[in-house]
Amino acid sequence: MTKLLILFAAMSFTSALAGAQELSENIFKGARVVYVKNTLTADENYTLAGKALVALEYGIGKNEKEFGLIESKDLSMRDPVGSPHIQRFDITVQDSLVKIVSHTAFNHSNYGGDNQLGTNYALQPLVFRKKVFGGLGLFQGLVNIAQKIEGQIFYSK
Repeated sequence: MTKLLILFAAMSFTSALAGAQELSENIFKGARVVYVKNTLTADENYTLAGKALVALEYGIGKNEKEFGLIESKDLSMRDPVGSPHIQRFDITVQDSLVKIVSHTAFNHSNYGGDNQLGTNYALQPLVFRKKVFGGLGLFQGLVNIAQKIEGQIFYSK
């Protein structure tokens, strides 16, 4: 069952890029996907993606090399204003194209409490909204991974 879901995700990956509504070299409000396009093989890109996760100390949670999928561990972090959240990066590699997305869970209801997220959280897709304190906020993690992979970076919805 897991392999069927992975295969479906890999197949939809190709159509997602082909049908991308907005593809830009500049980050924009509403972006949720970072693509890296290069001339490397799928194996080379897969290795670079894994090395990027390790170098950035995101770790590797799951990977399915056969299907070009690699996922970071669920990371306990703090957003730019100090709120706790969980963030995970999901990378799909298909030949010379690498797709990077992130999922997060926030704790907006616990201000003034123990400021912990706990273990019962639901990850939601991360969407770029606006620059925070002059930076990209949580979206910076996707950009950091993309920059460690050789190639041209694009942003999409």
